[in-house]
Amino acid sequence: MSYKPIRLASVVFLILGFLLVESAIAQTESSGQSAVSSDISIEQVFVISVDGLNYEGFISAYTPNMDYLGSEGVIDKKSRSFTVNSIEASEACLLTGSFPEEHKFISAGDRLEAESLLEQVKKSDRKVLMVDASGGKLEMLSAGTYIKVDAKQNDRQAFQTAIEQYNAEHPYFTYIYSNDCLDALLSLNQKNYYQSITKVDQYIGELLDDLRKHDQLDKTLIVITSPRSSSTSNFSPLIMRGPGCKSGVIMTDTMLIDVFPTLSYLLGIKTQFNVRGIPLYEAIAVEPRDQISVLHMWINSLKKERIITWNRYFQSQEELYHTIKQLMAVQEERENIFQYAGQREGTIDKLQNKIQLQRWIGGGIFLLMAAGYLVEYRWLKRKFLLFR
Repeated sequence: MSYKPIRLASVVFLILGFLLVESAIAQTESSGQSAVSSDISIEQVFVISVDGLNYEGFISAYTPNMDYLGSEGVIDKKSRSFTVNSIEASEACLLTGSFPEEHKFISAGDRLEAESLLEQVKKSDRKVLMVDASGGKLEMLSAGTYIKVDAKQNDRQAFQTAIEQYNAEHPYFTYIYSNDCLDALLSLNQKNYYQSITKVDQYIGELLDDLRKHDQLDKTLIVITSPRSSSTSNFSPLIMRGPGCKSGVIMTDTMLIDVFPTLSYLLGIKTQFNVRGIPLYEAIAVEPRDQISVLHMWINSLKKERIITWNRYFQSQEELYHTIKQLMAVQEERENIFQYAGQREGTIDKLQNKIQLQRWIGGGIFLLMAAGYLVEYRWLKRKFLLFR
């Protein structure tokens, strides 16, 4: 059997062709979902905090605009929210990426002990706007332009103010806080609660229409969530859409503590040492050539978070051991007190018996002396009256 010689050039050509096809297929697969808006820079950011919007309300209400953003970007309908009891604490957690015991901002009169994302954006010479529909409770979190909206007014006022301010000054970072959903949730009227969610969704749609009219929608990073779910599940929706985000991705097992480091990553801001959480890399559009480095960053972030978690575990175990030791010491001291109390009662009884005995002895001596005096008196009387 004879074989025809294969030229070296043909082999090289076949190998190069195979590599080009594989590279094209790999790039197509990797960029199918992750290369959305990767070539478009972020020209502005809108973070919308819908206080009181929880998982149960989100899946039950009619929200076409938020659903659109979720389908065009990334969404987690059951993101773990912050378990805090005040508006100030929950918003501070979201904007600082830390917990209440770290940022110390629990009420409007407190001082913020951690640097907020708004402050960091302002330091990078970019305009910042906060529209606060809580009536002024979040002023300490603001940086740049701050606009207070009366808490009793409709949330439409907050969104219209944000739109007007954006068209007038074009801030880079706009933070909108709305509270109509929270008020409806606290009224315990389910129908009103669902209607309030739909109305807020309409206001978000008006904002999207304005951005679309100015050809800015695809250049805008939009984040919608609720730091505090105000429900027993403690789940809130998290929606992100815009440059740098993937498209059509449903995330799971996310936490709102991760929003701060994710925004820092997308905006090119260096994360502070006290920031908790890790970037949501599953939401970030990554070029194929950068996927390995991003995976390494994710691994390092997970390792760091793992160390923090174990340190907290060891600290809690130490505190538990210390507490148990204190309880044992208290119990031992209580037993000693009871034992001492019993000894004291016995000592008191002995002393009382001794005093009683001394009284009887003293009384006996007194009676004996009295009898002696009486006998002596009669004897002397008889002796001296003998010669009368």
